[in-house]
Amino acid sequence: MEFGSVKFFRRVISLTVLVIIVALIVAICITGVSRSNLKEKLTSAQDQLTEAQQQLDGTKVSRIKTDDLPYQEMYPEMYAEPAEEYTVANKTVYLTFDDGPSAVTERILDVLDRYGVKATFFTQGQADENNLKIMKRAAEEGHAIGVHTYTHDYLTIFANPEAFFSDFNLEYQQIYETTGVRPEICRFPGGTVNKYSELCRTQICAELLRRGFSYYDWNATAVSSSRGSSVDDIVKNGIDTGADRNRIIMLLHDSAHETNTPQAVEELIEYYQGKGYSFAKLTNDVQPITFD
Repeated sequence: MEFGSVKFFRRVISLTVLVIIVALIVAICITGVSRSNLKEKLTSAQDQLTEAQQQLDGTKVSRIKTDDLPYQEMYPEMYAEPAEEYTVANKTVYLTFDDGPSAVTERILDVLDRYGVKATFFTQGQADENNLKIMKRAAEEGHAIGVHTYTHDYLTIFANPEAFFSDFNLEYQQIYETTGVRPEICRFPGGTVNKYSELCRTQICAELLRRGFSYYDWNATAVSSSRGSSVDDIVKNGIDTGADRNRIIMLLHDSAHETNTPQAVEELIEYYQGKGYSFAKLTNDVQPITFD
């Protein structure tokens, strides 16, 4: 259990409430507090423990800072409005696209517009002015834009929490400057659990939650192991891994070489609509699906 981690804070809170409960029991023995009054105080203490644990679990976000975690002081403007509680929508597909924007993204937006579907784009750093215009278009058309880090360089961003949040902030600022919207959701390159992030994953996840962000993995993927997958491969993977789940967060890619993705998206929309699913974008109050 690392100092500053979610587990650490949960243990501290639990021990604090336990001390309160023991003190109340001692008080009744010494002062003769009534049983009903003691029960009321014990219930109040337990409620405090439950609420604190919910905050640390991400249902509500704690903004507690710890003096020896310098990355908590970095980028004081980089906060999101925390969700009061998470929601779960039944029979819903969340189409999510990593690694854009690109010319492929523009074609995907055309498909989504034709079907009236909203989706989520986890973007990475782009210097191309045309790509930034595409990002702005996605936001203006009501799609969600999330941070996928700026460089997408595993060795750099997962070196330590400070490196991660330095890179994260570059993309956070680019999204805000391009779209006028402050992002509230994010996705780790490679997902939350990968061999590069194992040394600092706990600290990063806890700090994202403390700042009000929600991070999302996926439970279905339309991506094959090779670049430039065929339309048939993308569609088959998207159907097979979806496997009639109640809600589906589906991974796709919209980088420049994924030229078959737009047509595959069209076929996936028609398939899942035929199965009675709705489509929605991710917001930070959607119950996350995470590998950890």
